[in-house]
Amino acid sequence: MESETPPAAARRIAHLAFFPSTPTFPQVIRSNRKKERMSDWGPVVIAVVLFVLLSPGLLFQLPGHCSFVEFGNLHTSAASIVVHSIIFFALITVFVIVVGVHITTGDQPAY
Repeated sequence: MESETPPAAARRIAHLAFFPSTPTFPQVIRSNRKKERMSDWGPVVIAVVLFVLLSPGLLFQLPGHCSFVEFGNLHTSAASIVVHSIIFFALITVFVIVVGVHITTGDQPAY
């Protein structure tokens, strides 16, 4: 049967013959662990702050029950959840991707 695939060892040797500088999976994980001394907390902090501030009804609710905008009523609806989710996604995209807010910890310099 000529259509059978070669054993796993032969496939690895064939892969190394074509891609000799490609690291194997355990080497990639080990090399990333050694170099990872710095953590970027910017996206986490921005997401938590926006999640709390944009909770429907906490500061404002858009659309409200009686008017277009209601402030501090601590109520919610399905429409306000959708609107606040869209606002959250837009703001997190602006702050994390466009502006590039970074809060780093560690000894290495920032990006």
